[in-house]
Amino acid sequence: MSSSTAVDPGVEYQAAVGAYVGALLTGVLGIALVVGDVSGGTLLSLLPSVFTAGLLIGAIVAWSHPETAVRLGSLRWPITLCCLPAIALGAAVWLLSRAEIVGTDWRLLPAALAAIGAALAGWILGASARDSYVESLVDEPVASWTREPSGPEYAMLGWGLACFVASTASYLVLGKLSVMLVIAGCILLVQGLPIEFGDGDTVRVPISIIPFAYETETPDFSRGEFRVADAGLVVAPSMQPAYKSRIPWDRIGDVRLTDDELVLERRRRWKPAIRCDRSVIDDPAALEATLQRYVHGAGDRVDSTDSVDSSRESDEESKPGAKRERNRTGR
Repeated sequence: MSSSTAVDPGVEYQAAVGAYVGALLTGVLGIALVVGDVSGGTLLSLLPSVFTAGLLIGAIVAWSHPETAVRLGSLRWPITLCCLPAIALGAAVWLLSRAEIVGTDWRLLPAALAAIGAALAGWILGASARDSYVESLVDEPVASWTREPSGPEYAMLGWGLACFVASTASYLVLGKLSVMLVIAGCILLVQGLPIEFGDGDTVRVPISIIPFAYETETPDFSRGEFRVADAGLVVAPSMQPAYKSRIPWDRIGDVRLTDDELVLERRRRWKPAIRCDRSVIDDPAALEATLQRYVHGAGDRVDSTDSVDSSRESDEESKPGAKRERNRTGR
């Protein structure tokens, strides 16, 4: 296991921290200036300087303390925690726009844009931090295969339906239909449902079709890959930031290989099993054997335990009087 200090989060983490700090400072100061009834000219002249200062300070702090990426990524929900201040900032802008003191003032627009920018930067920041945390736990993978689900992804379908429910509730309560929620729901539903063509191939539309969002210049539109490591099963999406996740081996109950798919059953019943298309795996039988060793407690961990036991036995044999003790037992 590599140490956390050896992990370099890269320029992406530094830029995300800088943009995050700059956007939050800009939004907070923008709200304060609007409440203080500062003129629009003063507002527009101060906010760019504040954002630039926050960008530089955040990037320098992230560069000088790269270990903060691993610490942030070790938290349970890093993306949610990073986005909460942006959500609070957006809520403050909305409340001020509804209040009689400010109302629908155009001077609230910079603060609203800062809240959106802080949310995007917070998402990238949390994803980069989780990626660095997983990298600090795992070493070189023992095996890997393409992440291609063999059926619908119910998590994606659930989030898509949740977007439609939220959009419907917004229309019924507020009288406004959220177009963004409808678009997000459609994307998630298409992403979760496999599209079968005549030749039997399965194609999935990626969440993002932006070319530079992928690790390679020419995206293959695959979901990413699974990597087998001593610390657990690593799920590495193909998009950047990768936002790798780790599934410890003690949370996988069983491994099954059928004619069509490789199935990894979870120990927690409420979590769906991981189902992978067998056709994209080079050697399914060898991969199943490797996964069985890790899931059922064998593999390198058992080998390391055996080596420790054997070293202890050799140390005991090298102690003075050990040979005489064996001779007495033999008699």
